Amino acid sequence: MLIHVAIDVPVNTAFTYKVPEEFVPLVSPGTRVLVPFRSKQMIGFCLGSMDDESKTDTATKNVCRDKIKSIIRVFEDDVNGLKLDRSYLKWIEFASDYYHTPVGQILSQAVPSYYFNLKYIDTHKKIRSKEITIDSVFKTTTVELTPDQNAVHDEILKNFDQYYPALIKGVTGSGKTEIYIKLIKHAFAKKRSALFLVPEIGITPQMLARLNHHFKGRLLVYHSGLTKNQRFNQWTRSLNDAPVVMIGTRSALFCPLKDLGVIIIDEEQDPSYKQEERFKYNARDLAVARAGILKIPVVLGSATPSLESYYLADQKKYHAFTLKNRIGKSRLPEIRVVDLKKEREQTGAHFLVSQNIHQAIEHFSKDKQQILLFVGQRGYAQNAFCVLCKEIQLCPNCSVGLKYHKENNILKCHYCDYQRKFDEVCLCCHEKKLTLLGFGTETIYEEVKSMHPSLVIERLDSDAAPTAKEFNAILNKFASHKIDMIIGTQMITKGHDFGNIGFVGILGIDTHLGLPDFRSGERAFQNIVQVAGRAGRSEKKGHVIIQSLMPDHGSIRLGMTQSYEEFASEELKIRELLHYPPFSRIIQWRFLSNKKNTLKEFLSKWNIFLNHVRKKTNTDDIQILGPAEMPILKVRGKYRYHVLFKVRRGLKIKDLINYVQGDLEKRKPKGVQYQIDVDPQSLI
Repeated sequence: MLIHVAIDVPVNTAFTYKVPEEFVPLVSPGTRVLVPFRSKQMIGFCLGSMDDESKTDTATKNVCRDKIKSIIRVFEDDVNGLKLDRSYLKWIEFASDYYHTPVGQILSQAVPSYYFNLKYIDTHKKIRSKEITIDSVFKTTTVELTPDQNAVHDEILKNFDQYYPALIKGVTGSGKTEIYIKLIKHAFAKKRSALFLVPEIGITPQMLARLNHHFKGRLLVYHSGLTKNQRFNQWTRSLNDAPVVMIGTRSALFCPLKDLGVIIIDEEQDPSYKQEERFKYNARDLAVARAGILKIPVVLGSATPSLESYYLADQKKYHAFTLKNRIGKSRLPEIRVVDLKKEREQTGAHFLVSQNIHQAIEHFSKDKQQILLFVGQRGYAQNAFCVLCKEIQLCPNCSVGLKYHKENNILKCHYCDYQRKFDEVCLCCHEKKLTLLGFGTETIYEEVKSMHPSLVIERLDSDAAPTAKEFNAILNKFASHKIDMIIGTQMITKGHDFGNIGFVGILGIDTHLGLPDFRSGERAFQNIVQVAGRAGRSEKKGHVIIQSLMPDHGSIRLGMTQSYEEFASEELKIRELLHYPPFSRIIQWRFLSNKKNTLKEFLSKWNIFLNHVRKKTNTDDIQILGPAEMPILKVRGKYRYHVLFKVRRGLKIKDLINYVQGDLEKRKPKGVQYQIDVDPQSLI
């Protein structure tokens, strides 16, 4: 018997092994096996046998059986027994094909590392870890759905036993979560499990408390804030036969839940669903694919859907639902924009925070209402600038300016975490002439605290709350009204439902608009709508002020009026004209090297091949941009260039990638690495 085995090596094929007679009854697709590979032993997964012609190519059929190595061991009945079912393997193979990543490398990221650790397996010990406790000050009750919510829920319920991709576009506070909960209850009634995906910053204590209220004892949690042992515990519990609801970030998608009945993707537009390292997948898109294979509904929810999902709904490939109103007596907040440049000219004051925002803080704090200030970046200053030689202090490993963090008096790189003490001495001219430019959460905190000393104010960013425990502690204090104001970054933009927030200020949105990425306007619009939506979630109307130096920019103008359809219409016209997603798919080829000249010389020569591809293809089908420097040229000591393929939606890209990669492998010199990113979320 010959089988195909996927192992964790960077080769886009499975490997063929013989199965000794005594192991034949134990081996089937999804079984873990120990195999010899070169000079070592590795654990892999059986994908199928030679009897399965779909997995057998001509080269394998003709191979000499005497030269094929035998598997050494089958992991079937030990304490760590694990077998992946056929639908799971089919989905993983789809992911491998779509993202052009070897199956073995995907499985090595999908399955906890304990399952690949021979030393651990042979100890025959179960991993012990503390159970995850959900202890929160947040209280929740069972809520009856409104007629609008019921209409959405009932339509999805009619299609619960088939593949049914549904996009719920609901304004902030419209009650999407209540619909999710009722759908999960229906899955449980059918003795099926549910998967609930949230963004990296989205697992709030509030959401967990709400789910725990309904599904106590059947709720599993999976995210990077857990210990390695806790993640393993939750992952293995997902293999149980009893129905559970698994809530987690993108990696929770790979938990092999049995009898999965529904998948929910909250805040589906969030860029953190995209994995940027090694296996570069988008959890949202892979979740939709998993639902298609399992023939179950998948529900995507957002107040500001990604333009890709909005377009698919417009093309009738997703079923679209809209919730236009908030539930209860709460109303959408009143939003206005302050032109900071004009204000400074009129008042002569040069505060970082608009006088209008300071006045609003004073007004709402007197009324005992709480306040959120969104700031586009963390730290104290965005650059340290030398007034003598006119140079910005750059990271030695990355081509970005060092950010100043006053709390520790350091200059720090936000890409590689390089840091040095701030002594005001310029590294270029060695004179003590550095001055600080720009602002971040630390600067805004300092100014607001000095202007409003009686208020209890906390920062909420990755410096102030680097762990889930610290993050949750701040939110719990805010929920208990022990904090008057939070000044934070992306962490405060979505997923929070506090009834006492009367005012939200938005600062630093201009920074997002200046990024050299075709999605920058979309991200700015989404941030405005999402963070503004935190205000006015009770009977009192909320108020929002956006301060900007570009108040007439479309993303700000339409964000102020919360006009999603108008924004989407304008943005899609530009995307179609320039052949950007959703009208095309992008394949980004990233090239990295420690030596810039080596990289430039190679890409100059390789461009001859790219010109050959350009001549052979129709520009309406495929456009090739580059080679060019990436906007951030150097990261972690490596210089970076990229080539973009814009491929018309609907065309298959596998053969194109294989053709280009085949030539690349022949020509690529030593010292040059490359990465393939299908559907990249950032081009920076």
